[in-house]
Amino acid sequence: MIKSINQISQRSIAQISNYSLGKVNQLVNQLKREEYITSDSGLTSKGKKYVNSHHPQQATILAAGYGLR
Repeated sequence: MIKSINQISQRSIAQISNYSLGKVNQLVNQLKREEYITSDSGLTSKGKKYVNSHHPQQATILAAGYGLR
C-alpha cells in the first residue's frame, strides 16, 4: 500500500487499514517528517530503501481443498 500512497486518499487508506482518518493523517505526517515520503506523498530514496529491505523475499503457499485430496 505504501508504494501507492500518492495515488490513494487518506480516507481510502483509513478504510482499508481500519485506522481512523486522524491516525492515518498523523502517520503520513510522521513519514514526511522522517523523510520516507515527499510533501506530495511520493516515496523518497530513503523510503524506497526501507520498503525494499522489509518485504518478504519468497512466500510459501499452502493450499488444501477438494482438488488436492
